[in-house]
Amino acid sequence: MSGDQALAGYRIGITSSRRVHELATLLERHGAVVESAPALMTLSCTEDVQLRDATVACIEQPPDVLIANTGVGMRGWFDAATEWGLGAKLVESLRGCEILARGPKAVGAVRAAGLHESWVSGSDSLDDILAHLREHDLTGTRIVLQEHGTSASAVAAALERQGSEVTVVTVYRCLPAADQAPLFRLVDLVADRELDA
Repeated sequence: MSGDQALAGYRIGITSSRRVHELATLLERHGAVVESAPALMTLSCTEDVQLRDATVACIEQPPDVLIANTGVGMRGWFDAATEWGLGAKLVESLRGCEILARGPKAVGAVRAAGLHESWVSGSDSLDDILAHLREHDLTGTRIVLQEHGTSASAVAAALERQGSEVTVVTVYRCLPAADQAPLFRLVDLVADRELDA
């Protein structure tokens, strides 16, 4: 089989909604038949008053710690702040804090903004960050927690039990896809063993 058709005869299901067209095009270019069925959709919160309020609060009272949870979330937050004319002020307010990153994508977004991470989770896990912070006295510490699409209320509660004041920054939310029919069709294909991957 030639390199261009290395996946000819294969049927591949994609449940992602982000960058799905890029991935499908790449697979199809190599001969695969692609079944696209987004399981979740990402809803941006950049129009959300709460995000703007959290941004202003961060600027007015710079945090001691920032937990950078996702690359897309951090980039989205910086982009939204820039749209509001607050981008430079937000970056400046974060310059003096300890930045804990959940993984390489969060690190990339932090560095792209001109900031530098203080510590990175070895397993891309919030549990790692919580374990790291359990070693510190957080009494009176102001922490900004960038959510990762689903509620991080348990993480915020754990940090608050250690005495910190937590501001949760919600840049996007993950919700079930509006149209579930393609996903049910994909489940049927899996059940009938009609997908290769």
